[in-house]
Amino acid sequence: MTQSEKYFLEIKDLKKSFGTGEARQDVLRGVVFHVQKGEFCVLLGPSGSGKSTLLNIIGGIDTPDSGYVAINGDKLEDMDGGGRR
Repeated sequence: MTQSEKYFLEIKDLKKSFGTGEARQDVLRGVVFHVQKGEFCVLLGPSGSGKSTLLNIIGGIDTPDSGYVAINGDKLEDMDGGGRR
């Protein structure tokens, strides 16, 4: 079993921004972290720091500009609507 197969959740180089031109706002700037199976995780930060954006990407509601989210080693972008490949 590889190291990334041990992770329940893996986030790698996640980037997301909103708007265009001078109004462009970088919300997630290369987020990297993982959560192992059985581990608890807390997401804290001030208003506007990207917590909801991150959760929406993890939940498949939104898509990142770059990077990926993997659950049990399977990237979200490779899954169908039922969480299968």
